[in-house]
Amino acid sequence: CGVAAFVYYSVLFYLLETIWHTIPEALVIDNWGENAYVAWIPIVGFGMAILTGLTVVFLGEPGDLAYTIKCVHEKAYISMNHVVPMVAASMFSILGGGSLGPEAPLVAICAALGGFVSRRVFKQRNRNVVRKHTLMGMAGALAAFFGSPLGGSLFALEVNSRFGVEYFEHTVEAIFCGEVCLVVFRGLSRLPIQSIWDIAEPKLASAGPLDVITGAFIGLLGAGVAACFSALHFKVMDVLGHFGLLDNSLAVWRA
Repeated sequence: CGVAAFVYYSVLFYLLETIWHTIPEALVIDNWGENAYVAWIPIVGFGMAILTGLTVVFLGEPGDLAYTIKCVHEKAYISMNHVVPMVAASMFSILGGGSLGPEAPLVAICAALGGFVSRRVFKQRNRNVVRKHTLMGMAGALAAFFGSPLGGSLFALEVNSRFGVEYFEHTVEAIFCGEVCLVVFRGLSRLPIQSIWDIAEPKLASAGPLDVITGAFIGLLGAGVAACFSALHFKVMDVLGHFGLLDNSLAVWRA
């Protein structure tokens, strides 16, 4: 998974550099009017959106985090035929600015690789063992990109918990895989082993009651925004259902 994360990272950042720096500097700067420079953004955005849609139509539905979690619970692994569609769709989406980062796609990719190695290389048939290796792949992916083996690994286990803590028996193996994957990925990428976030100076040495109350208020504000977004989502789904756009018989292959 560390090698897979490195390959994905290298290709992604090479394409980001090419599409958003190299090509504009060669074709746009000094060739277009200065006021037209901004047109490069929608050109790339719409182009990548079209390519993302084409990958879903011709390569199949790549799935999402909810699908990954469903597979972990029901089958204990993610099928390898989701890897290529996920790689293509996530690349085009990120390159066009339609996604915040590669963490979620890479979680699905490494989860599929972990389950594949478990079933095909180690010939495992025990569902719980296969699930353990799948979760190790997920933990490795998050630990590699977060730069935090403990937080990334525990987060991979957390997202699979529906009611209370589930699969806690795989915690040690998941953290171990996160540490190994972090070292391999950061070593190949020549990146320092540290968290991706950098707390600005001055750091908060301690917290008082007012800080706790302020944090609680900010948390409630975030929950309110999430509630509004959820309500908007269901309203949009109702509109789509009214126009018959939720009929699965019209969905693309393997959706």
